[in-house]
Amino acid sequence: MSPSIRVSFVAAFTLALAIPARVSAQDRPSAKSPGAAVLISLLGTLAPIAVDRPLGIYAGLVLGPNLGDLYGGDPGRAAKRTAIRAGVVGITTGAVVVVCGDGCSGFSEGGGDEAAAVLIVAGTVVTGILAVREIRGVGRRVQARND
Repeated sequence: MSPSIRVSFVAAFTLALAIPARVSAQDRPSAKSPGAAVLISLLGTLAPIAVDRPLGIYAGLVLGPNLGDLYGGDPGRAAKRTAIRAGVVGITTGAVVVVCGDGCSGFSEGGGDEAAAVLIVAGTVVTGILAVREIRGVGRRVQARND
């Protein structure tokens, strides 16, 4: 893993963990900020994507969207939804390996290169749609937990 990806991961997880930890236990309000949850999810998704490497893109799309749920106190939902997106990435990767075998060589013409490219794009789009849905709903979920 490149140093810039490691820095992105560390920054996103530190942000998600540090915001609730900055308030002492006796001063901690029971309510969490829906806006902060959305911001944490956005930053956790976009920071690794900004690295502009395939691993960073997938790491951002898989791990980032539910950081707001972790902040909001719903680790079960975060784990389930992260697992779903990781499953899509795993299925995509497996399908590319099956299509390519030893025959894909940098997406040149011929062989399974075009099929592999379509699978990668499709998997990324599906994972992205799932990520956007999570980010769009995290504020409402945190507010519902507050009420």
